[in-house]
Amino acid sequence: MTCKHFQTLRESEMRWEDLSGVLPQGTLYNLACNYQSVEAFVVNRSKALSGTTGHGILKGCVGPMDVSSDVDAVDLAVIEPLLDSCLAPQWRSGAQLMHELRYSIQVLPTGCSAIDTLLGGGLREGTLVEIAGETCSGKTQLCLSATATTAYRGEAVMYVDTTGSFAPERVVQMAEAEAAASAGTWPQLQAPDAELATRILRCISVLRPSSVYDLLSSLDRLGAVLERQLQEQEQRQQHAGLQEVQGVGGCMSQSRDGQVEAGDVLHPHRMRPRLLVIDSVSALLSTVLGNNQHMQGTALLTAVGRILKQLAQQYSIAVLVTNHVTSANSLARGLGRGLKGAGSGGEGAAMDRCISTSATVGVGGLKPALGEQWRSQPHMRVQLSMDASQAPESRVRVATLTASPLQACGQKLEFRIAATGLL
Repeated sequence: MTCKHFQTLRESEMRWEDLSGVLPQGTLYNLACNYQSVEAFVVNRSKALSGTTGHGILKGCVGPMDVSSDVDAVDLAVIEPLLDSCLAPQWRSGAQLMHELRYSIQVLPTGCSAIDTLLGGGLREGTLVEIAGETCSGKTQLCLSATATTAYRGEAVMYVDTTGSFAPERVVQMAEAEAAASAGTWPQLQAPDAELATRILRCISVLRPSSVYDLLSSLDRLGAVLERQLQEQEQRQQHAGLQEVQGVGGCMSQSRDGQVEAGDVLHPHRMRPRLLVIDSVSALLSTVLGNNQHMQGTALLTAVGRILKQLAQQYSIAVLVTNHVTSANSLARGLGRGLKGAGSGGEGAAMDRCISTSATVGVGGLKPALGEQWRSQPHMRVQLSMDASQAPESRVRVATLTASPLQACGQKLEFRIAATGLL
């Protein structure tokens, strides 16, 4: 395992020369001799702050790399607010956040009205949503439904398939049902049946990583590409006065009629996704959790959650992941094994060895796996379960909201898996 898997995606790595127009050259030289970047300076000086009575980034700093004697006090007074404005998160008022929620954040429907209701409208940009549930509870069907609905709207989707369950024909089937239901609502999106499948699948990029390391590397590359696209787009707008391109991917090239150009089909990373789906995240992480790899697996688990949330927040992406469930009482009974049928690929046995008995119990004695370290990663969580009161052939499922900052948890709604989608 290399360190690159644990690096954050969007570290700016601001160099001291970037501040040449603000700080004197002598000050920059002294700082650059001791610290490679501005971030390195902030990180290394943070330890000194805890042992001093001063305040601010530089006041009272001591240590073998102390530069205070080489930097003028006036320059130090300039550095502190400058670094604060460049690196520290800025405070925003509740009114600003509410305005952003109403007018700036896009909400993507999942294609299932029950799930959308529990989520407060659908999948929100900048939010990581987890769908947990046992086998055949509808997790993959929901992922395919959200993919079909988003692609039908002309938005780009990146689908990470870790279990081989992505079915393009099912996505097209759901999109056709969406087209029939929305006839007249989105006239600009209507297309002949012969072209619908091509248009839908052209908006979807599928990745099949074989390990969690492959996943982290792919997410890292995605973040780098998206950052470069944003910078290039800003440069084009500044120098050529171009307006921001809206529609599929936001940053990808488009033809005059607003449709995706054929060249973009061959280069998925040119598409800025609105929806990122991982089905399932536990299938990869379960292979590195438990036994002698516990510490390494926990670090990988935390890294995956952190990177997914960074992608969601920094690039306005809605992230949807699935997780299997395990018995809430397995450890208490000392069984040390997962619930039979709770997950695929033998995930339950590995997961149970890493689950704290203090974890919140989920639905019907089952709770989402991946343990306490993962439990705080998703912003919202919905747990799917079978409806014991219904006959199996009815294909009725129950969705329970178990974690959300928007609505009271514990709400339950039923939905049904049909040929046309989730009803």
